[in-house]
Amino acid sequence: MSGTVLVASSSKRIYAWDVAAEKVLAGVPEDSLHSRSITCLRLAHPHADFQSVQSMDLFYTAAMDNTVRLWDLRSMRECRRFEGEHVHSSQRLSCSLSPCLRYLAMPSEDGCVCLYDVRTGHVLGNRRCHRDVVSAADFHPRSGTLASGGFDD
Repeated sequence: MSGTVLVASSSKRIYAWDVAAEKVLAGVPEDSLHSRSITCLRLAHPHADFQSVQSMDLFYTAAMDNTVRLWDLRSMRECRRFEGEHVHSSQRLSCSLSPCLRYLAMPSEDGCVCLYDVRTGHVLGNRRCHRDVVSAADFHPRSGTLASGGFDD
């Protein structure tokens, strides 16, 4: 287990924290931060068939500013931004990268799950899966099957 923790704070700052030394190792530049609260911060977990040195250094965040951002952990710089087809302004939503790192599934407050192409940032599709807010979307780690959960009765 690493002694480094990735942190998203209530001030919208994102930084790598050294647990042993109790200090910040690196942070996302101020001009790149989300404009509203971050509700999801996850590390990329590629399937073994798709792992590379670069793929292990990716993480992503979703915030109530209607954006999802893919980051490079080594430089703490934004690699890609996903926006436009999902609604994320008031609920705590959790998105997911596929095990092959080609797709990003983003739940939406309008009952849809939006699928983005990670390479281009464009929307591949938007499917209404729930009658109410979709709070989470996640991929199975080996098969890539997409599951979603929401506020449905």
